[in-house]
Amino acid sequence: GVTWNETEEELVRPTREGKQERRKKMMWKTRLSFLLLLLRGEAFLAPLSPTKEMPSLLLRLKSSAYGDWEPSSDGGSYVLLPKGQRPKKTVVHFIGGAFVGAASQLTYRYLLERLAVAGYAVVATPYRLSFDYETTCEGIERSFAESAAELEYDEVVGVGHSCGALLHALMATKSPRRKRLALISYNNKGATDAVPLFDEVVVPFATTAATQPLARRAAETLRGAADVAIEALENPPLEPPAAVREIAERLGLRQIARQSLELADQLPDLLGELADGAREFDPPPQVVRQRLRTSFLAEDALVLQFQDDAIDESDDLYAALRDATGNPSLALKRLPGTHLTPLTQDIFLPAQAVADVAKAAANGNNGPFAAAGNNGGGTVAATIEGALANAAEYVNFPRDQWLSQVDATFQELEEWLRTDDDDDDKAPDDQDDDIPEPPVEVVDDGDLPPTD
Repeated sequence: GVTWNETEEELVRPTREGKQERRKKMMWKTRLSFLLLLLRGEAFLAPLSPTKEMPSLLLRLKSSAYGDWEPSSDGGSYVLLPKGQRPKKTVVHFIGGAFVGAASQLTYRYLLERLAVAGYAVVATPYRLSFDYETTCEGIERSFAESAAELEYDEVVGVGHSCGALLHALMATKSPRRKRLALISYNNKGATDAVPLFDEVVVPFATTAATQPLARRAAETLRGAADVAIEALENPPLEPPAAVREIAERLGLRQIARQSLELADQLPDLLGELADGAREFDPPPQVVRQRLRTSFLAEDALVLQFQDDAIDESDDLYAALRDATGNPSLALKRLPGTHLTPLTQDIFLPAQAVADVAKAAANGNNGPFAAAGNNGGGTVAATIEGALANAAEYVNFPRDQWLSQVDATFQELEEWLRTDDDDDDKAPDDQDDDIPEPPVEVVDDGDLPPTD
């Protein structure tokens, strides 16, 4: 901290204010580095998908509505409305899987935004994982009721993934609010089967973490550091360039950073339940199976499973719901993919945002290229636009590969959702009296190599 003053030719010790200023600069650098690490890790949630017939790149780019999710009046759910069109009269209520369901508007963002582009109002209700399923369902129902009061609709369709599919199914044993359900990668395993090393590692760790003051302080420190890092992003000490602000706004980085804290905030309560003696979900798996067979109130369901999913129990669910509803149109479909497929994100979207901002700058709308683009007769603009067009051609193929399985999932959902609309438009005489029970449909991925 000691510096040499060449003018006075003497050693100068830093002032107290100087030390504080240097510490402040280092603190901001540390906070920003921590936030960047978090954001980098969030992009790689899902595995690479094989190529399949996909919609155009232009359609997919238009499917992103980053930053357009609005919290409901009670703050418990997030609502996404279609852009530039009147929403259909069917509202999609989505519940995500364990842990990731605490911020489902983020972790399932790509899939849900595609539903909004198709014209559906989407309500995503986050929840904190708990061993008490009944209380969790009650909280989800209250939050959705608050959100639904702000919308105009004729029908609510429940869509759930993994634990979210289980929660939707449980709610359908108590309320007929959702007459149709789409249940993806259903899982009803007990705690010891669902959580690796549950008795050997998880329970002892939870007990220690809940009872040791040092562990609690460490968790509070990490949570505080995350808050500080997000505050640095929202109120940076130095004003970033206009292009950087534009890119951050297009990607919704502030919303993503703030809302993603919910993923971590659920852990203390869950560990506390374990420390208090919770060892099994309530109701346990056998009770859930019985309730589905005897008390299921929904009239129709689409059960989706993926071919490479070792923890999926959709076959058992399909058998139970078929017996409960007596509905011959009940469908079970198998798609290429894994348990994580619905979580796939468009990791190419940040590059697209950068390209859009660069293109606007090259056209003289804003940014450092504006003057050069105008004074040079559009030479700079044409050069950058050409480079971006060439880059898009190279990005298109890997992007299609990456998103193919989640796009196929969306297509199955959207086709099933449209079926009800088509049935409503049919005259009674056009409908068949005797509808045979459909076989389980396996959607083949052709000669493509299997994914890892």
